[in-house]
Amino acid sequence: MRSMTRRTFIAAALCCIAAGSLTGCKKSDIAGKTLYSVSAWSCSYEDPGDVTRIVFDEGNEYHYTDGKDEDTGTWMDGDEGIVLTSATSGGVTTLNRKDDGSYAVAGENAVFGTRFFLDEDDAKTYSSQFVTDAPKQVSKILESSTFSGGDGGWKSQTKPEEIDFTDGKLNYQKGEYTQDGYFFHQGPDDDDWLASDHSGKYKVTVTKMVRNGYGGKSDWPSFRGTLAVGDTSTDFVLDIKSDESVVLTIGQVKFTATK
Repeated sequence: MRSMTRRTFIAAALCCIAAGSLTGCKKSDIAGKTLYSVSAWSCSYEDPGDVTRIVFDEGNEYHYTDGKDEDTGTWMDGDEGIVLTSATSGGVTTLNRKDDGSYAVAGENAVFGTRFFLDEDDAKTYSSQFVTDAPKQVSKILESSTFSGGDGGWKSQTKPEEIDFTDGKLNYQKGEYTQDGYFFHQGPDDDDWLASDHSGKYKVTVTKMVRNGYGGKSDWPSFRGTLAVGDTSTDFVLDIKSDESVVLTIGQVKFTATK
């Protein structure tokens, strides 16, 4: 997200909550202040580095802007943070207070890591560090996932590709295919990374982070980059779906891990 973005407010899709009890809550002391968030993600409605601002007046109104869209509404203190109600859509969004004084968007996929800060420089520093740490985040996801055998859509597969990530090491075993009776080549090309076994310490390079969706709770993150093992490397796409399944795509082959 970073977002609570325009889509959260304008489309009211991010986090609709039941009213609940909002009385007797600790005051946020946010009146008269501004929260800032800096995007680390690319998507159809924002770019890395885009700044979102939420300005709270001394009463109970807020003004949201990200440089492309705007929204207004009312705010109030909630049990866990600040509750925002859009005047445009009626959608309700909660910003939960974190121990470091920042605010996170309730209900958002934690992988997005969205944070709002009272200081714009803090927001920029956080976003920059988030991008720097992306390869570590990818490795953590890979090593906590148990992937099923690869599926490249070829009908003649007799043994699927297998891939595993453990303690900083990658182990990949190529699949097996029969060519008999097929006009087109079955399986990865002979010079493809997927056509050979690979094993050893691996390195992740992240070249792009993409937010898929429209700024709602069903959005899912994609990491794109390179996996290197020894003197070989291959491009990858890692999707963390809204159903919490993880899909690793290398070439035409997809490896899926379900929770």
